[in-house]
Amino acid sequence: MDELAATIDEYEKDRISQERAEKIVDSEVQTFGKWLRTHAVLPTIKELRERFLAIARAEAERTVSRLSHLGERDQQAVRALADAIANKLLHAPLMRLKDDDEAVDKLVVAARRLFELSDK
Repeated sequence: MDELAATIDEYEKDRISQERAEKIVDSEVQTFGKWLRTHAVLPTIKELRERFLAIARAEAERTVSRLSHLGERDQQAVRALADAIANKLLHAPLMRLKDDDEAVDKLVVAARRLFELSDK
C-alpha cells in the first residue's frame, strides 16, 4: 500500500509540474504573438512617421524661407514646432496601431491606403 501511495504522490507531483509548464508555455506563446503583431506594424509606423515629418518639415522650410527676417533661433523654433505638431497628430493613431488586438491588421491596411503608403 505504501508503494501505491508513493506512486500516486509522484504522479500528482508530475501532473502539477506539467500544468505549470503548460502555463509557462501558453504565456510565452501569447508574449511571442504580441511581439510578432507589434513587429508586423513597425514598417507602417515608420513610414507614417516619415511621411508626416517630411510634410511638416517641408512646410516649415517653406515658411522659414518666406520669413527672411527671422534669426537662426526663431527658424529652429519654427522647425521644432512643425515636428511637434506632426508628432502630436501621430500619437493617438500610432498608439492604436501598437494595440494588441485583432483589429490591428485591418487598421494597418486602412492606414496604408488612407496615406498612400507603399505596399508592404
